[in-house]
Amino acid sequence: MNKHTLKFWAVLDFAYIGYYLIGTIISGHIPFVWEINSAVSISTSYGHDSPLYMTLASLTLLISTIWSGVVLFKEKLNWSWLIYVQFPFRIFLVMPSVFFISLFLPESGGITQASIVELLIIGIESFKVYTVYKSKRELNKTLQNIQAKAPEFMK
Repeated sequence: MNKHTLKFWAVLDFAYIGYYLIGTIISGHIPFVWEINSAVSISTSYGHDSPLYMTLASLTLLISTIWSGVVLFKEKLNWSWLIYVQFPFRIFLVMPSVFFISLFLPESGGITQASIVELLIIGIESFKVYTVYKSKRELNKTLQNIQAKAPEFMK
């Protein structure tokens, strides 16, 4: 994998954050605050805390997306574990790296379209994890080669 692949994923992470922030502000709400207030209100009216937990999980993933964007852009692959940890949450919370994918699908709705979107999310996120893993392996091999060729006094 070349380094542009990592920057591509970083740009998509940053684009999603921008999409979220702009969308929330345009709709007249304050990012993060609105989600928490809505979750508290829904939890109170239903008498159950699960909407609050889902919202907190979603916001945690959103904040970690900022961090993963920075990590990928700077090619800090010692933080690649963050991308691996995000994988199941991105699928479960339906927050794909390629967030605009659903804009290109027909709006027929129903279980078929939801299944297609979820399969696309799983495929895209799996590819992201694979490219990060492959990049990290290549970096480790390069570092091992450099270390093996280094003079003894530099080891």
